[in-house]
Amino acid sequence: MARFIGDQTQTSIRFESGTYANPSGAADTGEWLGMVQNCNITEEVGRISARYNEGGTRNVQQKFDTVVRARAAVTFWPQDFRSLTYALGSCVDASGTAAGLTHTFSETNSDNTNAFTSGLDAPFMSFTLDDAKQFNPTGLNHIKTAKGLMVNQWTLNQPAADVCSIDLDCVGQQVTYASGAALSVTASTVKPYIANNTSWYLPSGTSSKINEVNSSVTRIMNNIVAEPWQNGSNFVTQPYPTNRDYSVELRVDANTNWTKAFYDQYFKGGSSFNLWMQNYATGSKYLQLTFSGCHVTAMDDPSTFSAGQEQTITVTPNSCAGVCRDQIVSYNPW
Repeated sequence: MARFIGDQTQTSIRFESGTYANPSGAADTGEWLGMVQNCNITEEVGRISARYNEGGTRNVQQKFDTVVRARAAVTFWPQDFRSLTYALGSCVDASGTAAGLTHTFSETNSDNTNAFTSGLDAPFMSFTLDDAKQFNPTGLNHIKTAKGLMVNQWTLNQPAADVCSIDLDCVGQQVTYASGAALSVTASTVKPYIANNTSWYLPSGTSSKINEVNSSVTRIMNNIVAEPWQNGSNFVTQPYPTNRDYSVELRVDANTNWTKAFYDQYFKGGSSFNLWMQNYATGSKYLQLTFSGCHVTAMDDPSTFSAGQEQTITVTPNSCAGVCRDQIVSYNPW
């Protein structure tokens, strides 16, 4: 017997193109997702414990499975922002040089087609996730593969004086199992994004930086429906996104530059604004997000007996777009 130890775990993704939940590319090769801190692939099989008249016992008489639902939760330190492609729905890879290639993210709606998936329903961007617990001999590994994953919620955590992290909450079609060799994956040696490189601006523009932001949390919520309707199978045919929601939470040290504006103008007054975020590592490595139609929907403003007064400001945008620059040629399957 051998134990599965964390240094031999491996998490990677594979592109899906053409048919939903059908991985594309080399079957033995995965794509690097980031510095994964935690991955949990779960499968609900709808197992029912049945009792019925004439069973002759107080115990359960039968157990049987109904419908299958697949989910995955992944937390990783981002070295790139490929995951935003799956959260917003569209990415255009611009030409450039290895010193810096630009990726432009935009929202997709229910009437937008998808260049990388086929079908009348124009499926949302999906991917396959492989999670392997490894021991040296093949046949003793523990590998779960979640197919047809769509990002239900994307969360970017930028804590004070720490590494940025991304939480992916995904829903999909099914989970398959293997015990042989894990996929071949090339690890990135690029430094992850650091939270202290982040700046926030209101209104969007480089001359209006918000002072004293300690930390921030940004969420994109797709509210995906993934139900196995009566389709002749116990698997989900194809999940689909419904209403999209955004949330930005800023924790700031209260100061005379911004407290009155946040509370009086934007919270009590209800004024709308545009918000701009930039995590700038170098000229060839950065992320920029623009949030439009923003309102302050909550402002937690306690008075405490401490050196500094901290406020938590919740911003609800209407829309979001982004630009990222790095050395990756394409975030898309091709």
